[in-house]
Amino acid sequence: IEGGHHIDRQNVLDLAKVKSGTGLHHIVTRVIKEQVESHPWVKEAEVTRVPFHELRISLVERVPAAVIRADSQNFLTDAEGHVLARLGQIDDDALPLVTGVDSKSLLEGTASVRQVIVSGIGLAKLVGQTFEGRMQVSAENPSNLVALVQGVRFQFGEEAVGEQWERFQRVKPTLKTLSLDGRGHRANEVDLRYEHR
Repeated sequence: IEGGHHIDRQNVLDLAKVKSGTGLHHIVTRVIKEQVESHPWVKEAEVTRVPFHELRISLVERVPAAVIRADSQNFLTDAEGHVLARLGQIDDDALPLVTGVDSKSLLEGTASVRQVIVSGIGLAKLVGQTFEGRMQVSAENPSNLVALVQGVRFQFGEEAVGEQWERFQRVKPTLKTLSLDGRGHRANEVDLRYEHR
């Protein structure tokens, strides 16, 4: 077994369900591949027969990309919105936080919720290129994502988020009333939903 960091060897063997002493010619590698890929941490598994008595399982694991807060519980997901683990109340400040997602839909892995998570992670990465600190993205309304960083709320509409952020970058040097350090009593919200505002 190669490539396992979050999933241990015994867990992979349990998923593979290969009985000791089974001849290589009796093993259906496609079935083992599907069984191993059923684990949330496994993105891809390659199962090969190595003459004369070896079965090799190579894993590509999913990489944690965000913490999703849904119904007061935290979940760890990868960049594609696949749930890797239920964290409960534990949090990971090194990862962006996406809120406003329904836990039932999240656990079912519905395509629409996964897309919202992907959008939230993308938005966090985009804003994170400009600002330091933990990104928080509210996805309560998927057509109006809200990024929160350093005490400032950035509202994004349905149009391309990258274009909206570029618009902000162009006007940012002229903004004198925006408190980008999270201190002071100045404006703390930027609405990027409308092009000419």
